Amino acid sequence: MPHPIKKQANGKCEMAKGPTPTSLKPNIQLLELPPNVCRLTAFCFLLFRLPSAICRLTVLGTLFISLNATWISCSNPNADTIPDPPASLENDPSELRSLKTISSLPVQNAIGSKQAPFFVTQRTDHITQYPCASCHTKPVEKPQRERISQRWSHLNIQLTHGQTTGLDCQSCHNYDNFEQLQLQNGQTTTFDHAYELCRQCHFQQANDWAGGAHGKRLAGWRGKRVVKNCTDCHNPHTPAFDQRIPLKSPTIPRTGSGH
Repeated sequence: MPHPIKKQANGKCEMAKGPTPTSLKPNIQLLELPPNVCRLTAFCFLLFRLPSAICRLTVLGTLFISLNATWISCSNPNADTIPDPPASLENDPSELRSLKTISSLPVQNAIGSKQAPFFVTQRTDHITQYPCASCHTKPVEKPQRERISQRWSHLNIQLTHGQTTGLDCQSCHNYDNFEQLQLQNGQTTTFDHAYELCRQCHFQQANDWAGGAHGKRLAGWRGKRVVKNCTDCHNPHTPAFDQRIPLKSPTIPRTGSGH
């Protein structure tokens, strides 16, 4: 509705002042862009004055990426929220996942670092000619070297262990039960606990092995401690490693992998 006309004393007429009706106010909403987009737009206009087409294409690509990122951030109400990291697959603090597939047994008559018990890998799973009873169905006599024929299945074994101390097969193997190893005190142990046989002479290495300074621990340093057996790395009949040029980490002959 128009304002009423007011006549002044000098004879001139003017429109009376009053509030503008709401219906006559322009309903215009300006699009507010982020400051970075405004800066990029102004930068584009400046660069378009250059004759190089490569510059123009570069600027257009930059502007497109910026507008796309702005559109994504505006459309996502939780864009400023940092998502939680994915849950770790290691959900058991007492045992790593990779250890669950490794057969191990508690170490007998030995205590690890800080008086903590530890475990050793099961050896019999990796012996190709085990169990021995598949061939040795009864006790045998101590074999004499001159009686060994080409038909003996263990002819490929070359004993170069303890030659100066007079060790022979019976020093470690129990001829009454080939499933067991013979200890010097008359007791026996299994192949899975071959470290009990080794530590009778190599007691310093056995102490370092129990404390963690010798040998190899599997999977990691957290939770359950599982280590390799002595015979996992050393050939019990030829335990010494061959001399190698120290160009890289040594390879364990029994496993073919690095230390």
